[in-house]
Amino acid sequence: HPTTVAIIGQGETAVLREVLKHDTVRSVKMIEPDTTLMNVVKEHFPFHTDCSAIVGSAPNCYDDPRVEVIAQDPFAWFSAARDDADLLFDVIIAEATALSSGVDDRNTYLTSLYQTLNKNDGILIIHAGASLHLHQPWQRYDSKPLIHDTVSLLETHPTTAAVIA
Repeated sequence: HPTTVAIIGQGETAVLREVLKHDTVRSVKMIEPDTTLMNVVKEHFPFHTDCSAIVGSAPNCYDDPRVEVIAQDPFAWFSAARDDADLLFDVIIAEATALSSGVDDRNTYLTSLYQTLNKNDGILIIHAGASLHLHQPWQRYDSKPLIHDTVSLLETHPTTAAVIA
């Protein structure tokens, strides 16, 4: 039953809308390096930001009182946040590109994410693209560099308890 959630690089809002459906969620921080996508979605795709059917939410997901949008580089934000013992998340949801785009040391970044997770049962979710299909054995991880790199990074990090790909 997560209460605190961080969302990285998901400016299209679908993930935010799904997170807000959980009545246990009390706080959501969206850390976005560039809010341009968020503004485009808000203006041109209002159905993506429609939270009017969610009990207790605002009509627009961004206006929900539980949501704080932070327009900052996620690597810098999480590097600073890991020193704040009061700032722990039950769930962190990130795009795989958040672990690769413009980050010199992906291992340090991943460590920062882990350090801001609730130590008892925090969950880190990395969205690395479409899942590979069981019915298409020719699709292997090495044919999808982003998936391969992300899974390899997670598998070799000493804090990772499990990888489900």
